[in-house]
Amino acid sequence: GALDLLARRVGNLSHPDLKELVPALRWLAADGATSGDPAEWRRLLEARANPRRAPRENLVLPPAAARG
Repeated sequence: GALDLLARRVGNLSHPDLKELVPALRWLAADGATSGDPAEWRRLLEARANPRRAPRENLVLPPAAARG
């Protein structure tokens, strides 16, 4: 989606440009989990662009299947 496309280009955005995008980013994310801090958005978008390097926060595993 739009956040994935922007994540690939976040390295080219200046701090003032990213700050102007924060309201739209918060609307696109729609989960309310991110503040209005442009530095936080930069970290999140960079992690989104590099999923192998992104931390796995709140990993929820399904319960083990009952054994036969």
